[in-house]
Amino acid sequence: MAKAGKFAEIKTSIEAGLANMGKWYQRTDTSAAYFISLVLNPAYKLAYFEDKWDDEWLSPSASGKGEYFRLQYISTYFDLKSIQTDIDPTLLLTLSASYSKSWMMSTVLTCCQLERKKRDPQQELKEYLDSPLIVDLHDDGLIRWWGHHSTQYPILSKMACDYLAIQGSAVSAERAFLSGAITGTHCCNRLSPDIFEALQLLKSTYRNGRVILSEPCLDATMFFNTADDVE
Repeated sequence: MAKAGKFAEIKTSIEAGLANMGKWYQRTDTSAAYFISLVLNPAYKLAYFEDKWDDEWLSPSASGKGEYFRLQYISTYFDLKSIQTDIDPTLLLTLSASYSKSWMMSTVLTCCQLERKKRDPQQELKEYLDSPLIVDLHDDGLIRWWGHHSTQYPILSKMACDYLAIQGSAVSAERAFLSGAITGTHCCNRLSPDIFEALQLLKSTYRNGRVILSEPCLDATMFFNTADDVE
């Protein structure tokens, strides 16, 4: 794009933008959290990396992210295994008035525990990656999805709770500037810096409950000269 003749006038800006984007894109190499978070999204999994990344980037020896994910997966598996305790089947008697139902539930529970101990820990990961992508899954339904599949994927759901809870931005004050988009640009882009700062502080204190408007503090009609102006 920067080499195209029709963009010659803004070539410098394009190159500067690409350089800045490349700088931040390379920051993902410093942490595997970005990689793992995408893999733990059932709408993406490995599809993005397999389509956009070169083969050498996907190799564990090159990026190390795949190997790190595997180590984290195994570590989580042993953590869960160490805290799992066998539930006394007799406790189920207190959960149901029907003895026959409690007896059946205790039998099924025992079989499930034996099956879990025999199961290959890598099988869960393979089943998850081989399952179809949930392309219509929205971001606000991601936590709900993992909650519904915590029994099917206990190891991955535990990892999802750890990694998907990571804050996207370390700058919490960024939200204040995002909330001021209308104030600063869309409607009143001629505000002075002092007025803009005061408005942002006022909105923040009001939103946090530090300022409570129990009665009207300002009569808007004082800014108009005649009744016709108010209409």
